Amino acid sequence: MTPSEFYKMRRPEYFSDSEIINKVTLPREQLAYELNKISTNQKQDQFETLCRRLAEKLIAPNLIPQVGPTGGGDGKTDFETYPISTSISDRWFTPENGWQKDEKWAFAISAKEKWESKLKSDIAKIVETNRGYTRVYFLTNQLISSKKKKDAQDEFIKEFEVDVTILDGEWILEKIYTNNLIDLVVDSLNLSSVYKNKEIRLGKNDAERLKQLEEIENNINNPNKYFEYDYQLVEDALESAILSRMLEKPRDEVEGKFDRVFRYCKKINNPKHWIRCYYQRAWTYINYYDDYQLFIEDYKTFKQYISEKSNIYEIELYYNLFNLLNTLYFSKNCNFSNYQIDINQERNDIKNILVIIENNPEKPSSALRAKTYRIIHETFDSIRENKNPNKYLRELANIILQSRQFWDYPFESTKQIIEEIGSKFPNNSEYDNLIDNVAEVSEKRNSELSSGETFLKRGIQKLKASYYQESIIYFGKAIVKLAKEETQKLMYLTLMGLGFAYRKLDLIWASNNCYISACCLSFKTLDEQGSLNKKIYDSLKEIIQNELLIGRIPSFLTWYEMFSILSERFCLDEEKKEDYLSFETLTDGCFSVRILHTNTNHEQELKYFPDLLGKLELWSSQNTILYKQGYTDSIIGDYPDINNEQQIDNFFRQISQQPFVEQILYETNFMSDNILKLKTSILGCKFTITFPQDIEILLVAETILAFLEGFFATSLKDAISHTENISVNIKNSQENQDINFDYDEISSEYNFYIESCHNSENNSNLTWDSLIKFVAEIFYRHFMTENRQEYIIKLFEKEEINERLSFILSQRNFMLKLLGKKPKLFFNDWINYVKPQEYPIKRQQPIIYDYQHSNNQEYLQKKEYHREKIDEIGHHKRTVYSIIDPSLWDEAKWNGFGTLNEQGTLGIFLLYENLDIGKKIFTQWLNKFGYEDKEEYIKITIIKDINKQYPYRYRVNISANIDAKNADDNNTLFSITSRINEIHPNNPDTLNYLINMFNKLKEYKIYPAKIIDDAKDIEPYFDLGILKKSLTIKEAWQIGENDLDRVAIREDDCPIIPEEHIQDAPILEILKHLKK
Repeated sequence: MTPSEFYKMRRPEYFSDSEIINKVTLPREQLAYELNKISTNQKQDQFETLCRRLAEKLIAPNLIPQVGPTGGGDGKTDFETYPISTSISDRWFTPENGWQKDEKWAFAISAKEKWESKLKSDIAKIVETNRGYTRVYFLTNQLISSKKKKDAQDEFIKEFEVDVTILDGEWILEKIYTNNLIDLVVDSLNLSSVYKNKEIRLGKNDAERLKQLEEIENNINNPNKYFEYDYQLVEDALESAILSRMLEKPRDEVEGKFDRVFRYCKKINNPKHWIRCYYQRAWTYINYYDDYQLFIEDYKTFKQYISEKSNIYEIELYYNLFNLLNTLYFSKNCNFSNYQIDINQERNDIKNILVIIENNPEKPSSALRAKTYRIIHETFDSIRENKNPNKYLRELANIILQSRQFWDYPFESTKQIIEEIGSKFPNNSEYDNLIDNVAEVSEKRNSELSSGETFLKRGIQKLKASYYQESIIYFGKAIVKLAKEETQKLMYLTLMGLGFAYRKLDLIWASNNCYISACCLSFKTLDEQGSLNKKIYDSLKEIIQNELLIGRIPSFLTWYEMFSILSERFCLDEEKKEDYLSFETLTDGCFSVRILHTNTNHEQELKYFPDLLGKLELWSSQNTILYKQGYTDSIIGDYPDINNEQQIDNFFRQISQQPFVEQILYETNFMSDNILKLKTSILGCKFTITFPQDIEILLVAETILAFLEGFFATSLKDAISHTENISVNIKNSQENQDINFDYDEISSEYNFYIESCHNSENNSNLTWDSLIKFVAEIFYRHFMTENRQEYIIKLFEKEEINERLSFILSQRNFMLKLLGKKPKLFFNDWINYVKPQEYPIKRQQPIIYDYQHSNNQEYLQKKEYHREKIDEIGHHKRTVYSIIDPSLWDEAKWNGFGTLNEQGTLGIFLLYENLDIGKKIFTQWLNKFGYEDKEEYIKITIIKDINKQYPYRYRVNISANIDAKNADDNNTLFSITSRINEIHPNNPDTLNYLINMFNKLKEYKIYPAKIIDDAKDIEPYFDLGILKKSLTIKEAWQIGENDLDRVAIREDDCPIIPEEHIQDAPILEILKHLKK
């Protein structure tokens, strides 16, 4: 059995499934007879038509016939080539095409029996025209021996100094039948149409392939579709050749299309393209045409591009071709000595390179795949040599179990190979164990794929309905289940959906991680095959949008630079409407808005940016910076409708008021300081990550931020933060590879010690465990839920949060894979890269714009939320106001409130059972507010008349003063942490004294203290006193639903209400609500 017969038997889906039934066949012998009788039947004109049409199809399409008498007329040639640009000629796939730009070919036709004299006469006449013909084709119906053709060609080339090619009747017959050109010859020679009477039963696969092929060829032949050096053109040309191969088009056509691919490859000269092209053509020669010589030639050339630095995809192609070569050797279909190839050397070469990759600890997935190929090869060798294969079967069994760790492991193809060799081991326990492992992994994979697809569909439904929090849950549950080689498209879709949902909830770092993961996944085709796809383009757009919201200038420029480079190589059919704005234009506009709202203290950085932005063709942003720096004269000419400085001021003021301002999450960050900060807001709690300017530590910071956001993403209803700000200082622990952290209660800061987030096989578990411990510490210390245990169970069991967090650990590896080992993510990286001209500020007064929020009804309606829709409010639209550290207050046990009058001052004591912890509370306050609370951040409210039965009792509510915090009106949800204590005096004297003294002095100090001597005395700590000038006194009945002090009202309260307000006291609504 030949290789092509075997391949068609094994893979019929890669061949044509159509059926052509010729009801009447034109025998080759009859056509040979018709050609021989051309002159007798006076069909010279028809024969010339046949020759011209064959030449157009098989030699050069750019032919123009001579008009005149039979035999070439006055022009001396029957037809000739005309000039055409290489951009068009490169698109041809004529099998014998060798026409080059500026060449001129002449074609002479003859049906005379004495062809040699006719040829000599024609050549002489053609040369005498002095038109610069570089080659003469002579087409004749006569059958000429090879020796006579060669001798004649050599003689005329020497005599007339022009290339001569003779194509005789045998060539015509061969091309007609091998290329299925019966219809063409019937039409040209005016033969009976009965020979065209055939029935075509188009197969389902072929119908789809023909549709694809037509679309691709239309694109290739569209001169406006591609750039001159276009990756996509190579991809489309290669796909056209493969489709033609599967349609079983004539070999000349298929080879012609491969030749076209190689012409495009020469222009771009990308090794990855050469690898794929030589691979596909070699595959075609052996599996479709049984052409051993050409297969071996392409195999040898392909191998020159392979080295130990090749990626695993390229090694897999090498392994595939080697297996074909090895099989061919054992089939005895050809003698390898005729092709100068040593099969033993080839075996050693493939084995050596597999061993090198197998032992690379930096690429564990590739190592496992290389080991798989080596062991399978060893297994086949043992079968062939009748040796015991158990050692290799055991290794394969272990490999199958290890493969569960790697989403890109080719499990299905490995499984198929293992199953196919089963007939060789009908009674082998090691093979039985191997099959058990295969079945175990396969069952889990199939189950995961099924549930993953279900979760993905549900996530999409939730996303379309704007239930972003719930869509995160379903996308998160799908992502690892779909992380398989065969479901990469679904995994990409999941990552893109998850990234969008994160963004809608203002979790921009988690969103960025998803888009970077999706981009890296999409780049796999470019990295391995040199081919671009639209997924790269789409994911890059999302990353750029996120960076616009974050405001890190170097990161934005880096991603945009990549986008610009790839956009030039990628052809997009984007709809061009009258009001269409390209992504580039929108990005440029949004960046201009951000620049206008950038803090004026960045003049030193801004002076470099006109040149930087010009390099990336962000012209609007470039002009915006020049305007901001005071170079109005330099840019006014770019705006035809603007004639004076006032108009250009109005123009940029209008830009500054664009709605994009409302989407900006953080201030512009030039990443230029030695110590850098990145921020996020989670459930209203502001996180600040501080770290030194180091690329590895920057990637750690991004990972931590994404991990925190991913963890709390779905907790909009379930958790509340009682901490306003959490600071994390990342410190490089080069001396210790362990990851650890500590917390300073006084400064309320975490120190996080790590070297990098390099996610290798050795430290991925360590990184995961450390981050989980860190997030758990933050959760338990700074967040509250109704039931912590149930909350954790919900996250890890119901939501399977570990799956959506797993990709975050690859942030560092994905970033460096996409941007290189030295990405331009800091300010100086770009300055050193571009070396831009400086544009120092000329303005005497900086430009400052205040954005005017929309005040229309639609905008106001968007700001209204009901309590039951709390999970629709994004994380950045929440704010925590808190001066209370619950863990410290719980430990300190606040149990009293008292006053002190000494030397004309008023003192208030907060009494703690554990004074040492109470002192820590005050130390924290001193660090934040100082010895005088000038902004009155600490709010102390005394609520009187809370109980008719005990009229002297009152409550003290200590909380953050929201008015002093300058609450952002844009935020929708506020969270305020309070501590409340009810005081039970026997008389009103103490409270009345406190109120009177405060009204007189208008100030007081608060101190921590402890009750001693069986409640007979107190022990104050005066060194920690804080001066305050605000004290709120309220009567309980006055507190209403919108009063922040309503938290101090209890369900069983029976407040003292004045008679005139017994029916309308505001507190009644609160009590009514509490009782429900």
